[in-house]
Amino acid sequence: MGLRLIEAINFVLLLVGFLMLILCVFLPYWRVRDQEQTVVDQIIYHDGIWLRCITYTAGNWQCDDYERYLFNLKASLNAARGLSLVAMFGSFAGLISALVGCSCNKTNANVKKWFKLMAGGWSIGSGICLVVGVSVYAHDIINNYFLNSDQYGRPTGTRYVFGSSLFVGWVSGAVLLISGAIYVCLGCGKVSESERYPRSFAYRPSQPATIAKEYV
Repeated sequence: MGLRLIEAINFVLLLVGFLMLILCVFLPYWRVRDQEQTVVDQIIYHDGIWLRCITYTAGNWQCDDYERYLFNLKASLNAARGLSLVAMFGSFAGLISALVGCSCNKTNANVKKWFKLMAGGWSIGSGICLVVGVSVYAHDIINNYFLNSDQYGRPTGTRYVFGSSLFVGWVSGAVLLISGAIYVCLGCGKVSESERYPRSFAYRPSQPATIAKEYV
């Protein structure tokens, strides 16, 4: 009962990490233009890996894609896109593997064990891809910030700071890594006889037939 509870909590953890990953990838808040440059016009410029947007103080906003071919974009943006898509596919595959390897399924214990290991592997791989993709994009923001600042930290050009999607991505990657490690631990170890042969399929040897004797 304890292992099943841990498994259920870990599945919810994996699901939360997957949903946070979706938010991180599709929300256009990977970078935000430095507020020191937008304090006059009260316009917020914020970019994602798929859209770049402008939000006005009145509440309306407008977005457009990058209107360029894939290979004309910056290497950091292409890397973030590719690694994020790989992380999305891997985390979804981890969810499916976790469902198949759930202890409540009436399948062979060895099969469930391997599916738990697969879920852990997919989750760990997804977490690594997401953290690397977000970190590569964040490193580009840092370089842009210092290239467009003077020795006193004042802006000399258009510079950006971290957006909220980056922090969501880092947290999501950590959650996927933790969940994957737990699934690997759940899938390791030997399968007990009670798990190998469930109660409903337990072997019960037939009783020897008794020969009725007639007494005269």
